[in-house]
Amino acid sequence: MKIGKETVRYAAKLASIRLEDREEERYAAELLKILDYFRLLDELDTEGIESAASPIPSNGFLREDEIQPSLHRPLILDNAPQVEEGCYRVPRVLE
Repeated sequence: MKIGKETVRYAAKLASIRLEDREEERYAAELLKILDYFRLLDELDTEGIESAASPIPSNGFLREDEIQPSLHRPLILDNAPQVEEGCYRVPRVLE
């Protein structure tokens, strides 16, 4: 399998990053190595292995939900670089 520059450009566009021509070639090679590794994993015999969402047991480290008082709004907004109408003002990320 070959990964072309078009595929790398498409992935870079999805990730919102700009790549130079030399980077596109390097990333194409790296993506190919990653896909080859997935092919190796696909060949593993997983018969009889129970599927799991996480290899780490998830019981015991989550706390119970408890209602607690919230922080004082003016105190929080003192840390904001910009405030608008009592809220944090952040740069626009969507067109």
